[in-house]
Formats: sequence, structure tokens, C-alpha cells
Amino acid sequence: MANKTKKYYYYVLVFAGDGPAYVTSKDYETKMAYWNKDEAPMELNQTSADDLTLGLLCNGYNAMTVKSPIELDSQPYRYGEYEFEIKRKDEKCA
Repeated sequence: MANKTKKYYYYVLVFAGDGPAYVTSKDYETKMAYWNKDEAPMELNQTSADDLTLGLLCNGYNAMTVKSPIELDSQPYRYGEYEFEIKRKDEKCA
């Protein structure tokens, strides 16, 4: 029986103030990452995704590396259908 190697796709998800979005582009000269909810996520190799995640975390952004068994060609959220609002939790437990 042949040993099959499964392909995984790596992306960086950023939790920005207006909701989560995948990184869509990177400027290698300025070392800046960009995320746009209207563009397709940028596929990276695992090392690059982990390095980019660490860089974003060190610069105060909440981010994580996402390992996906399927290739993403769009942002997986329907932003037009939902609102994102950060609220303080009530001090009382229900």
C-alpha cells in the first residue's frame, strides 16, 4: 500500500477590530502584512505562516496560523450578514 502524503494549506488569521480576516498580501521590503475581507487569503508555507503570526503578535495584533486541508479562495465569513461588536461581559454570572 502506497504512503499518501496529504497536502495542507497554511494561512494567517488576524482578529482585527472589525472582525477576523485572513492575511491577503505581504510587502517583503517593508515587512508589512495586509488583510482585506474582499480578497482571497494568501497561502503560505508553514514556516512563513508561523513567522508572520509571531511578528503580528509581537506588534500587538491577535493572530494565529491556520492549517487547512482545503484551499481557501475567499474569506470564509459573510461579513455583510453580521455585525461584530465587542462588549464588556456582565459582572454577574447567570
